[in-house]
Amino acid sequence: TIDSMEAAMKKHPAGAAALAKAGMSAREYSLTMMAMLQAALVEGMSQGKADLKNLPPGVNADNILFVREHKAELEAMQKALEAKK
Repeated sequence: TIDSMEAAMKKHPAGAAALAKAGMSAREYSLTMMAMLQAALVEGMSQGKADLKNLPPGVNADNILFVREHKAELEAMQKALEAKK
């Protein structure tokens, strides 16, 4: 849940400090990550062909459009994170 994600973020001092420095709350971060996940799943499952005018209730077309328009940057970020493992 969003509440559990928020609580988990608050338990990690480095993460909480990074969010504070960015001016973002743990709740805002959790909501942003869930919105990004939902949009990426819809975009991925539709293979980039999601009809932005005919989405299920609760799915924000602007979020899908963001994922679509920033695909290269998001993929580069993912690769950079994987390389750190």
